[in-house]
Amino acid sequence: MNTIIPASDLKDNLDDILMTVHASSEPIFLTRNGYGDMVLMSMEAYDKMRFDIEVYSKLSEALHNEEQNHKYFTVDEAWEAMTKVKKLSRLPM
Repeated sequence: MNTIIPASDLKDNLDDILMTVHASSEPIFLTRNGYGDMVLMSMEAYDKMRFDIEVYSKLSEALHNEEQNHKYFTVDEAWEAMTKVKKLSRLPM
């Protein structure tokens, strides 16, 4: 379930909010005047999200290339490519 709090709560409850962010590994949604304004997340969650986006982008690109070139990869070739992406991005897999 999403945690939603008013941005004004940051002023008085920052330590508690930060502990919640790290404990749950989920983002906290901040509102201003009752509307969504920002998202607060841990660096670990942010890095994982960036990594996931990069992997899905590469998979999408590979599918597009496969459709264009009709080239298929073995599991070992795909794993090697993903390992290279991980090493380049230095993000957890």
